[in-house]
Amino acid sequence: MVARQQAPKVYSMNASIYVWHRHSLAKGLWSGRLRMHVMPRERSIDIDSPLDFDIVEMLMARREGKA
Repeated sequence: MVARQQAPKVYSMNASIYVWHRHSLAKGLWSGRLRMHVMPRERSIDIDSPLDFDIVEMLMARREGKA
């Protein structure tokens, strides 16, 4: 068994920004030249519950100096 910290980095799409040329889409999403932008974790939080929303509000308040 391998600890999570020792596992290789993996990436997933987070539904923030997608840009494709029309002709590229005809070939499939992952064909051709790809570029990746790694988003900071605090800017890429899924809000799936009221608790998630509260956490995002806390992070925003902290960023604005209100917390």
